[in-house]
Amino acid sequence: MLWISYTIIIAASVCGWAGIMLIVYGARVPVEKQTIGKKFMVDYSGGMEQYKGAKRCYSAGARVVLYYSLIATDTVYDFYLDGENLNYDYDEKNGFILSFTMPPHNVKLELRQKNISVCE
Repeated sequence: MLWISYTIIIAASVCGWAGIMLIVYGARVPVEKQTIGKKFMVDYSGGMEQYKGAKRCYSAGARVVLYYSLIATDTVYDFYLDGENLNYDYDEKNGFILSFTMPPHNVKLELRQKNISVCE
């Protein structure tokens, strides 16, 4: 138990008490809280200009809302965020409404479309 006291005293003299508190309590902060406010990029798969409201970066935890209005009646549209199907809403004015909470890492948004009027 005595070695713990000596370790704290030595660390306090090297780092200061603020450093000790950061070492002790900083290690306990969950990753999600460490990245809140930090910005991460969205890769739009080369089609950023197709999404109304699109930005290159968003803060972790931010609500991202995008609109996609280039819609053809003979085409099926699927949106994916990091390979996972992304649900969307639709309204007459804006088209497809995509929304998600920005995770604490860079993401990739993909659009997969299929023309259903063409036989395969």
